[in-house]
Amino acid sequence: MKIGIVGGGIAGLAAAWLLQEHHQVTLFEQQNRLGGHADAVEIEQDGEVALIDTGFEFFFDSMFPRFNRLLALIGATVHRYPISATLYRADHRRARLIPPYSREWFSWRAFHPCAIADLLLFQLVIARSARLIEAADPFLTLEDYLRTLRLPERFKTNFLYPFLLAQWCVELEEFKTFSAYNALKYTVMSRPTGFPPLSYGNEIVGGTRAYIAALETELTSTQIHLSANISAITNADGQFVLRDDHSGEYPFDRLIVATSAPTARRLLQDLTGTEARRAALGRIDYFTTTIAVHEDQRLMPANPAHWSVVNTRYDGTHSSNTIWKKWKSRKPIFRSWTTYDSVPPSPLHVVRTYEHPKVNLNYYRAQRELLSLQGEGNLWLAGLYMHDIDCHESALVSAINIARKLDPASGNLQRLLE
Repeated sequence: MKIGIVGGGIAGLAAAWLLQEHHQVTLFEQQNRLGGHADAVEIEQDGEVALIDTGFEFFFDSMFPRFNRLLALIGATVHRYPISATLYRADHRRARLIPPYSREWFSWRAFHPCAIADLLLFQLVIARSARLIEAADPFLTLEDYLRTLRLPERFKTNFLYPFLLAQWCVELEEFKTFSAYNALKYTVMSRPTGFPPLSYGNEIVGGTRAYIAALETELTSTQIHLSANISAITNADGQFVLRDDHSGEYPFDRLIVATSAPTARRLLQDLTGTEARRAALGRIDYFTTTIAVHEDQRLMPANPAHWSVVNTRYDGTHSSNTIWKKWKSRKPIFRSWTTYDSVPPSPLHVVRTYEHPKVNLNYYRAQRELLSLQGEGNLWLAGLYMHDIDCHESALVSAINIARKLDPASGNLQRLLE
């Protein structure tokens, strides 16, 4: 079959890698590079170059089994490291170190009775939420779920909500309407193990662009068009015709749209029989995240002894993360969420913006409806919104699920599922 894929993020690339063995695959990407949210920049500092991921970065063994398997198959190297976090007020009056042990410097403040009480309550939330994650029921809001735990309001206001909110650039009241399953899954699945209990994350050596380059090298039978400008997609007599203003028209027997929901909805506007899918896609809302790569220590805890891999700054209204990996460079280079900051950090190296879905109950209602229509009219949708929570693993699994239908005998599919 002739299969067209629109979108060069992980979902589109994985779909091409899985299907190219037995089919003619052509992939179109709007940007001049592949990878989507797998994005990294080079920062020169005192004659040395540090590679900093600006988009997707963290992944855990427990949540990313297929992605870890893919990395092994394409020869990408993974570095495993202990994760630490600091939640602190913007006025620096309060700091919570997670965990308070196994750090380079000892801090008495981390063992203050109030700090220990917060950490114990946090562990209680994680332990009691394991059942929520196992049930995989996304149709309970975060606010309603936390109400069932009967937590102290002080703890929710000053610790739990600020800590969780930092992963999404939305207002707190809207965040409370997000799916509890989605909002808590990362925290529960990455909970500490061993003795002393520690959480471990993975990163790709050479940055996420290294695995994108390795995956692109594997696409030996896939025709790739970068900087594509798709002006129309039509269907008639069981065949799709895709028009790229830069390279011409292409006929396809099957079409996979591996883009964000708004882009997918726009691309389907001329396709007959896609009204229900377009309506469902329209119910998935997005927000914008601004990421800055910089060297401004004002966006870190005032006391360097409190610096962690993840540093969450809470100003009473908004939460923002700053990522610091000390092994990346001799002098500290930070990656910060600056969506709500009126003054940019300085020195500033790079600014990126990304669009993320709002994982509320409408998101999951749309997901279920889209899955019920998957493959109808030989049209397939791929992307993180087509499987489970909003993460890289979900985007990959969405491509796997398509390959299981279109080419269950694919060699790469069999190897990936081992």
